[in-house]
Amino acid sequence: MSVIGNTALSFDDEQAMLLDYARSFCADKGIPTARMHLETEHEHDESLWQEIVAMGWTGIGLPESVGGAGLGIGAAVPVLESMGRVLMGTPLMSSLLAAQLLLRAGGEASAKILESIAAGAMASVAQLESESWYAGPGDTQLDANGRLQGRKRMVMDAMQARWIVVCLSHEGGPALAVVDSTTLAGDARAPRQLMDLTHRAADLELRDVEPALLLSGEQVASALRDYELLGALLVAAEST
Repeated sequence: MSVIGNTALSFDDEQAMLLDYARSFCADKGIPTARMHLETEHEHDESLWQEIVAMGWTGIGLPESVGGAGLGIGAAVPVLESMGRVLMGTPLMSSLLAAQLLLRAGGEASAKILESIAAGAMASVAQLESESWYAGPGDTQLDANGRLQGRKRMVMDAMQARWIVVCLSHEGGPALAVVDSTTLAGDARAPRQLMDLTHRAADLELRDVEPALLLSGEQVASALRDYELLGALLVAAEST
């Protein structure tokens, strides 16, 4: 994984052009959109999201084989910087990170879901089972029938995500269960207010949920390490 041991940050010509375009686009949409978002119960502006999808940003870090732009996840840095500059809250960060986790953990097995995300289906990762990042392994698990049982807390953009990547332990190691949110019960997601209203979150109750995809093995542990590093990178970019 190129993130580990790599402290160099530089933009090539293509990324520099992307930065210029992202700054122009975000400045045009700007603060009025952010204010409107803060003052409503809606998780995001749908017309804005469709523009983001049309520009290919939802597939910016994915290979062309799954409908992505093939630019690498580093190209998301100028985009998130530009969006953060005008407080533009969208599900883009959570979708990009979920896609990177699936790409690294599943490869070809995740292709159909990655194609869906690149085409604009929103996604998120459900990792925490308490309010603390330092909590140990949680209780979410697969039962004898292969169905998910458990709960997750503060899942970013969970109310609108089509795909939710649930982290769990399975057969003595880490695993990822991808949930199609259309199969969840109506009360499975409960909005959770955060301090930063430009991003929304929800608590997730998993009761007899059949995963659309289950990934396990050594590659999952490696993918989770990359996901946390990339999450720190993109959060830093937006905060900058």
